Amino acid sequence: MRSHRKMGMFISMIFLFIFMTVMVIYTSKLMYNVAVSNSNAVMEDRILTVSAMINNHLNTAENVLHVVGDSVQHMMISGTNSERIHEFLDAIKDADSGSFTYERLESIYGMTLKYV
Repeated sequence: MRSHRKMGMFISMIFLFIFMTVMVIYTSKLMYNVAVSNSNAVMEDRILTVSAMINNHLNTAENVLHVVGDSVQHMMISGTNSERIHEFLDAIKDADSGSFTYERLESIYGMTLKYV
């Protein structure tokens, strides 16, 4: 009778150990999946933010070029001589030196690395 009780207790302990091991593995796998999912969501958000900043950066430079190009084209149509157009371009370069210089512009690679 005693050995039967000990054997029953021993089998119960083995099943309990197996059950706990399976539950620990299952819980660890669930936590890992949640962590990976959250990590992917964070990286997706960062990618969207950086792509919006790069798009804005490129649109700003494109808009400046369009405005200057339209101004030069208007000057050419109105018969302005090339010396005056050159002076105009120099004046634009000097006027924008405080806000749109090569030193202050960040490259696309710099912007990308800054936010990654």
